[in-house]
Order: sequence, then C-alpha cells, then structure tokens
Amino acid sequence: MTYTSFNGYHIIASHTWITPNVRGDGPEAREGHGAALVGKRLFIYGGCGKSSDNYHEVYYEDLYILNTGNFLHQQVLVMIML
Repeated sequence: MTYTSFNGYHIIASHTWITPNVRGDGPEAREGHGAALVGKRLFIYGGCGKSSDNYHEVYYEDLYILNTGNFLHQQVLVMIML
C-alpha cells in the first residue's frame, strides 16, 4: 500500500519543502493524536477521525512509526491491559 496523505515537510536549514514518496501502512486521517520524533522515527499515537459514513467519530488507540530516513510507515501492535 502506498500512503499518499503525507503532504510533505519543511527543511528549516535550507528553507525548502519536500514531498517524499511515503510507503507502508500509514494511519487513517485523524486529529488530536500524539506525535514524537525520536531520532529518525516519528511515533504517532491515537487521536480521532470520522467514520466511513462521516456521521460518527472514531477514536483510535493505535501506534504508527514513520521512519524519516527511508519514509516507511509501519503499524505497531498495541496491547492494552486493564
């Protein structure tokens, strides 16, 4: 699967924008998620989005990692223990 929703990012040092070819299984469109960059890996957790009928909100408890070195997304299995 090719993930095409990644619009690009700004490189501050050279004042340029790039739009990389991002591959892998990326997250659904969402808002209210958490994100952290650790080295070259961008971790994206949770958030909410719209259901397929656009009438209900969907709450995510998932984790994705984008490797910014090779622009490969991968989903990580999250186990919640109650």
